[in-house]
Amino acid sequence: SVRNLLADIYNSRSTNIESVLKNHTFVGAVSSSQSLIQCGTKLLLVHHSLLARSLFYQLAIRRFAVVPTLSLTEPVEIEQFMLAALECAQSASLWSTADGDKASIAAAAATLLAAKGGVLWHRNRVTRRPGDAAVASRAPRGLQAPARGAT
Repeated sequence: SVRNLLADIYNSRSTNIESVLKNHTFVGAVSSSQSLIQCGTKLLLVHHSLLARSLFYQLAIRRFAVVPTLSLTEPVEIEQFMLAALECAQSASLWSTADGDKASIAAAAATLLAAKGGVLWHRNRVTRRPGDAAVASRAPRGLQAPARGAT
């Protein structure tokens, strides 16, 4: 889970590296992939790609853990969300007729998401009512709910 990943990041941190990154002075670039920094009396070589990889991993996990959500006034069927995503202009280049028809893809995705109900409920308040389709009562902020009755 995201909490476990956050705990791993916290538990594997180095207070020495934290101190160096907080208190260093930039000396200069050695190459396009390395720089020199000074911390106290020590001169250190920093590999940009290694530092960036660690930083961006931590940022991604932290941001994923706090994805803002919005409450929907009425629950919406997940299949409608999937179909709306397939119909939007941004996904036009990602879908082809060889993938199958959009309605079948949306239905299969909704079925898969409904099967993962426990995880979805915990993170996104997605529920499945007996004899009904999977519905969402919350969604990640920025995801627009399709108009009621739209397909």
